[in-house]
Amino acid sequence: MKVKSIATALLLAAACPPSAKAFYVEGGLGFASAKFDGTVGGVNYNRISGNGASSSLSIGWRLAEYLRGEIESFSFTSTKDDDTFSAGGLVFKMLADIPTGGIATPYVGLGAGLMAQEVERDYMASKSKVKYMPQYIAGIMFDPKDWKVGVGLEYRYMTGDFAYELGHNPIKTNMDTDMRDFAVKVRYTF
Repeated sequence: MKVKSIATALLLAAACPPSAKAFYVEGGLGFASAKFDGTVGGVNYNRISGNGASSSLSIGWRLAEYLRGEIESFSFTSTKDDDTFSAGGLVFKMLADIPTGGIATPYVGLGAGLMAQEVERDYMASKSKVKYMPQYIAGIMFDPKDWKVGVGLEYRYMTGDFAYELGHNPIKTNMDTDMRDFAVKVRYTF
């Protein structure tokens, strides 16, 4: 069944005329920061984790003239002092293009997906369970109509509540996570 679905999607993508710009892949590299508020072993904890690198890979499909859907895999890593925070996930995004008539197309969107986090703090490591994490997205893509390649900038805000057991003698940890990501995107349209 999965093979038939993938084959059908690829055939539809190949059948679309180039001017329709219906199917695309997109990669991104960026700069992100994460902030945690929560408790570690019952003690309130408020700390900015620091800044780090982010990366993403998306497969997208134009659903209507100004509406796109994407499935995206992303990752983020930040290190500050002896703390390392990393996260990764899979998200489905709905994006609305704002028509301008030129080569620059601003867009806004929402994402919903699953994310897992890992924290290493003072030589103790912990992984969270996979959790739901919404995203709020705004960006601009420079994509001339006759070109198959576009370049853009994207900002996204992600938030979620994660629970850990930190260390060898587990310390219950709950963290509200806020992440901000600024990325350069490159898109290739089939």
